[in-house]
Amino acid sequence: MTKRDDLKARANELGLEYPGNASNDHLADLIAKAEQSTPVAQVSYEVLRVVGPAKGFRRAGRAFGAKAVDIAIADLSADELALLEREPRLITQRISLPE
Repeated sequence: MTKRDDLKARANELGLEYPGNASNDHLADLIAKAEQSTPVAQVSYEVLRVVGPAKGFRRAGRAFGAKAVDIAIADLSADELALLEREPRLITQRISLPE
């Protein structure tokens, strides 16, 4: 593929409209501007951060203490999640972490 073919392919991927007689430099400028304005997808996953009593506490088959434990919400069943969030001896918080 030629440089022009690469530029045209990238412009088409970005959904750019350009005249057929646009120079390579013009195409490169259009692509650069489009790439700068395209938001970068933030990849994250939800976790349940759980803190228990200093002496320790077990619930839903897991041990909790004074140090925070992050559990991927995808790893919990709906019942386990509800059980942990309703437990008065646990402090829970749903948060998103970058992947």
